[in-house]
Amino acid sequence: NNYQGGNILISSVVTDPIIRTSGLNYENFITEGSGKYWTESLKEPENYVKYIIMTSDPRDSIKNHADLNKINSKYNLVAEYYSVQIFKIK
Repeated sequence: NNYQGGNILISSVVTDPIIRTSGLNYENFITEGSGKYWTESLKEPENYVKYIIMTSDPRDSIKNHADLNKINSKYNLVAEYYSVQIFKIK
């Protein structure tokens, strides 16, 4: 309901149901299958994505490979549902 356009970085390994039920265009999601955009978004998310969806699941690739300090400095936590956190660029 609060989506305002832009790309979303999300680990499809653990959040595929969120992607499928979101009603958003699949082209807006950057996942492990997005090739170089995935790799670059983990390094410099602010250059590629407006939103980051991360979970506490130990298999979450974002939590395991992204610079969490960078995410916390460049993004605001805008929603939290159970184990899912949604960040939006500042």
